[in-house]
Amino acid sequence: MKGFFFYQNLKMQELSLSSKLKYIFSIPVIISALGYFVDIYDLLLFGIVRIPSLKALGLNRTQTEPLF
Repeated sequence: MKGFFFYQNLKMQELSLSSKLKYIFSIPVIISALGYFVDIYDLLLFGIVRIPSLKALGLNRTQTEPLF
């Protein structure tokens, strides 16, 4: 397995700058980055609307506060 990583490293060194950029900005990398930003947005949005949403469900203040 160590030889595989060495070959990949050697292969990246032989590529031109434009080829490296195409490799870095490949479709799986772009999709993964977009998924990461969606997850962060979801976490931020949950933190903003958590209390009003729980109150709209009919929970009182003691049930909406954290236990720690």
